[in-house]
Amino acid sequence: MQFIVWTKEHDTGIPTIDAQHRKLIDLANNLYEAIRLSREEQVIQNILEGLTTYMSEHFAAEEALLKEAHYPEYDQQVEAHRSFIQKFQEHKASKDFLELSDELFGFLKKWIVAHFLGMDKRYVPFLSKLTDGRGNSHKNGNKNL
Repeated sequence: MQFIVWTKEHDTGIPTIDAQHRKLIDLANNLYEAIRLSREEQVIQNILEGLTTYMSEHFAAEEALLKEAHYPEYDQQVEAHRSFIQKFQEHKASKDFLELSDELFGFLKKWIVAHFLGMDKRYVPFLSKLTDGRGNSHKNGNKNL
């Protein structure tokens, strides 16, 4: 059972960004499934750490592209990422993490879907001009995505 389902609506048309977004959704789905099936706490913690690490990597890569593209909403995007990480870390730090899973997953799903369909869709025209269609920068050959 998938917690978040990827649809065409989530596509940005920038393959590397879409691949990263899909991986984030896959990791969120893995975490959801592990908690739903009452996996061992260490398994859940490992998935949670993997999700946290990948989110940070994705945000950094996305922000680097946005900065290079001189995206006018760059500061808002960075603030949204920082706010998300802070709230996500607060959920992770909760002593009753497993009991708060419904709250965590509600937050996670709402944020991911709203962010992908809202803020991220707005940068597409700027990044499309900057990249070669695969997310690689014309300027410096950035293939770190």
